[in-house]
Amino acid sequence: MFSHASLPTVIISFVALLFSLSVHEASHATAAYLLEDDTAARMMRRAMSSAVSLPVDLLVYDDADFAMRSALPSTMEHKIAADGTVLYEQ
Repeated sequence: MFSHASLPTVIISFVALLFSLSVHEASHATAAYLLEDDTAARMMRRAMSSAVSLPVDLLVYDDADFAMRSALPSTMEHKIAADGTVLYEQ
């Protein structure tokens, strides 16, 4: 089957496959986001938090911004609001 495929053909096919799989998975993520399913975001946050040990800065500009962000269960603001933790206060 692949005995007549040249190396450039195989490389181009592989790149096309990677691109199409990326677009396909991005469409799944977009659909989940639009349907307010945060499972993928929570799983990615969990995976990233175990892989990254760098400090994370959180920027909140005003009370309305914090209220908007804390309404989303997958955000750090939601955890802060639920736990009642004050990180910095001015």
